[in-house]
Amino acid sequence: MAFIRETGVKLEIVDTLMPVKQRFIVFIRVVKNYKIILNLLSLSAALVFGSLLLAIAFFPEFSSKIDHFAVQSYSAYYQDKAQTALNGLSQGHRDLLPEILKTDFSAIQKGDRAYGHKRQLLKAWCEYLYNHKQYAELLFWAKQWFTLDERDVTALAYYYRALWLLEQDTNALDKLKEAKAHFPEHALLSVFASEK
Repeated sequence: MAFIRETGVKLEIVDTLMPVKQRFIVFIRVVKNYKIILNLLSLSAALVFGSLLLAIAFFPEFSSKIDHFAVQSYSAYYQDKAQTALNGLSQGHRDLLPEILKTDFSAIQKGDRAYGHKRQLLKAWCEYLYNHKQYAELLFWAKQWFTLDERDVTALAYYYRALWLLEQDTNALDKLKEAKAHFPEHALLSVFASEK
């Protein structure tokens, strides 16, 4: 597109598209540079992951080291969290342990590598609640624990004991006595089944 501009006596034709063309060309060059950069990044990522897959396929000891490192990192994280919660409970920080159970251990199920740590925390927390006669909260946490593993005798003991103490449910007392008959050596069951 052009227009005529008067400059004194002489008429001059000015091309207004030239700056637009130049901007478009600059834009295309920049986009090409970004495409080149993104393609190089994609290529380098593909090379890294491709070589990693080849290393895993042809060097099994390499994948064993990666696996060992990943498992250790995973276990160390939950072990540190459990230790922090137990230390906090022993120092009187009552809110720390249930908060860690709710946030960090909420997705842990029986069979997971970190379940042992979760069980340790649940046991310590149920002991604390029972000793401080906070039976409603004990029932909540013992039910959570018992739901995770119905074969855990300690979870069963706390759950049915809390049920008995809160609701005077005779079925709960019967379950405790039945469990004591199956596991006579379990100290907690012996205490809970004999108490009224």
